[in-house]
Amino acid sequence: MKNRHRDILWEKKVCEGSYQDITEWEPGQVVLEEGTRKYFSRLFAKLEYFLDQLVSDSTIPFGPKVHTKQGEAYEITPLAERYFRQIPEFLKVVATLPPQNQYSEHVEVFIACCREMGLLGQMLEWSNLQDAPCQTYSKLNGASAAELFNTLVAKLRERCLSEQTKKRVRRRRSEADTLTEEYAKYADALRGKTRRLVVLRIDLEYRKEYRDQMSVVEALADLDHFFNNQRNNSLFKGKLGFIAKLEYGALKALHFHLILFFDGAIQDGRIDVHMAKKIGQYWVEVITKGRGRYWNINANKQEYMQKGILGIGLIHDDEYGDGLFKNLKHRIIRYMCKSTQFVRAKLPEELPSSGRSKHRGIRRGNYPKVPKRKPGRPPKAR
Repeated sequence: MKNRHRDILWEKKVCEGSYQDITEWEPGQVVLEEGTRKYFSRLFAKLEYFLDQLVSDSTIPFGPKVHTKQGEAYEITPLAERYFRQIPEFLKVVATLPPQNQYSEHVEVFIACCREMGLLGQMLEWSNLQDAPCQTYSKLNGASAAELFNTLVAKLRERCLSEQTKKRVRRRRSEADTLTEEYAKYADALRGKTRRLVVLRIDLEYRKEYRDQMSVVEALADLDHFFNNQRNNSLFKGKLGFIAKLEYGALKALHFHLILFFDGAIQDGRIDVHMAKKIGQYWVEVITKGRGRYWNINANKQEYMQKGILGIGLIHDDEYGDGLFKNLKHRIIRYMCKSTQFVRAKLPEELPSSGRSKHRGIRRGNYPKVPKRKPGRPPKAR
């Protein structure tokens, strides 16, 4: 039970983080300020949990009308008490979603059901739980707010509980778990190659004036160029591997979260901040020809260290290094893999099916080669 509670808290954190960087009031217009974006990201998390709760709850939100001293009113269940006033906020926040992305199955269901009912774009005043349920809407066939909420909940339940949706949810969550395990093992394999592992975290982005012009195909071509040009480049000497994740955000548009692994016996891990800076400049000046920009996450190591969540920089093969490596696997890598279950960039139709796996949202380098044992005489039996 304790582990389940911990997993729920982690899912909430991942969900909020996944949505935090994608929200804007209307795509292509004014970007929301930081505080509002964080509020909207929390709303997305609440929406996800509202939809999850509907699957395991058969309660009808509003019961039949009853007569009170103040007039008629609906019977209010805990489900209605908790979520009825949130629906107008949920409608506002889904209206901010950029069309460049795919979202979790339940959020897609919510959008589809609201569209079918004509709720998208409606100004619903549902803040007063006592009076608002009885308010009627002529543009929505004269239905009351309580009736609209009951109908919406019924539609959401039916769609979310359909075998098609449940199958997609199971597949997505299974993929996220498998991906997390796979990438953690990949990190283990890279650490096994050196006693000093140097880990860099860099975000590769585009300057504001070029962001809206970039397509997924073009951005991924730049990333391929970035990796292909590493051969015979002293900046990448001793590189053991990488993890790269494509994302779309309202502030950054298309961008990449990048983890680079280096052998500390070849690169001086004490200057990891400088290493990340030089690689970021390489992205800007050579790969994007001035169109790009970067964010050096290693420069914030002190802040992460104070919070006890540092998992980048120089990681020694000792007890302290074990703690850093644990943060790398269970915080940084786990988050990068898990967050793909909530938001994914849509792949363009022109990509051939044979190459779509190459263009998935997250990818890694090859496992390190295991040295071949030299042939020789078998040891003598004693």
